[in-house]
Amino acid sequence: MLFRSKVGRIEEALAAAERGAAAHGPLSGGYDWHPCFSVWVRCETLARAGRLREAANLANEQYLEGLAAGSPEARAHFAWHAARAAVERGQVRTGARYAREAVTLYGQLGRPVFQRGAQIILVLADSLARNSLSAQSTLADLDQLDLEPVLWQETDL
Repeated sequence: MLFRSKVGRIEEALAAAERGAAAHGPLSGGYDWHPCFSVWVRCETLARAGRLREAANLANEQYLEGLAAGSPEARAHFAWHAARAAVERGQVRTGARYAREAVTLYGQLGRPVFQRGAQIILVLADSLARNSLSAQSTLADLDQLDLEPVLWQETDL
């Protein structure tokens, strides 16, 4: 789903996210992804389309739903996206708060690849907020994960 938005096929990516969300409902067991993941893909696609406010609103709505439902995975996914959206709009302290929460939750869930993505946003937010000690600490934590880069956010050439 995400690859479509990376190459500018926004409407196709949004449609795929909708199909994924609809198909996920009837599935019972055996599915590796949390039910909210297709909605997270929608947030990412909206952001890549420059629809930042719409993406941020959806992420915040879903974050609150995850909080109300007691779902740490939904909270983590949408805290990560809310962090990116906040940093992209210059709200670096808000972005750092959401990113820190996502990093913690992904660590508790044993999701190091997602944790790495949230840590990258946390480093950016802390750096922009001139919180160099926290940024350095997070960079050290990133190194300890010892993961290969995953090109979800970056463009591969």
